[in-house]
Amino acid sequence: MRVCWSLSMCPVVVLGLVLACAPAGAAENDQVMKIGKRGQVNFDAEVKVGEVTLKPGQYTVQCRRDGSEHVMRFTARARGSAAETTEVKCGKEMLPRKVSAGSVHSHKEGDVVRLTRIEIAGENVAHVF
Repeated sequence: MRVCWSLSMCPVVVLGLVLACAPAGAAENDQVMKIGKRGQVNFDAEVKVGEVTLKPGQYTVQCRRDGSEHVMRFTARARGSAAETTEVKCGKEMLPRKVSAGSVHSHKEGDVVRLTRIEIAGENVAHVF
């Protein structure tokens, strides 16, 4: 069973997204890729992204390019201690227009929530895991 929640309704709660969008490279199908580079997300429970399990907590999310690949960086926001960073390769899906409201797509695998897709307001790209 596949479940999709909007950012405001998801158990993986997104606190806010920075709408700093910039071209991220060459045009694809005559479209310039617009990627919002940072966002803030709060996970209320463990979340599996790719082969990585993220603990509950607040994260800064940043998409970056590593050569021809896209990598989503999850940086745990911790008070008084060093930030812990996890990177997960992600695919991209060009969208026909910029997203007006961000969303997180996930599904449950037993007791685990698996993050499958992130769409960030202001982008015309979906990040697919």
